[in-house]
Amino acid sequence: MTDLISGRETLEDVNFIVFCGGFSNSDVLGSAKGWAGAFLYNQKAKRGAGEFYARQDTLSLGICNGCQLMIELNSSTLNTRTEAIYATTIPRSLRVHSSA
Repeated sequence: MTDLISGRETLEDVNFIVFCGGFSNSDVLGSAKGWAGAFLYNQKAKRGAGEFYARQDTLSLGICNGCQLMIELNSSTLNTRTEAIYATTIPRSLRVHSSA
């Protein structure tokens, strides 16, 4: 992330990204919002992610709150349109309330 934000990395030679969660940025529902902000509010990181998902030869995997990150970035549609990172209708992870 630091390399993307600083511009040292562009992801142009990367084909596979794994967003590893676990206890990074806390392991609770919604914890990836801060992580997503690092992409959404930094032009270099946003451009790198957008260009990565615009290519046809890429794959990504989100584990734990890495999956939440992908939802926050709406990466399920980033592979079809680079502009999807600006989408206004984004799926959300929500707490499920059960009577069981």
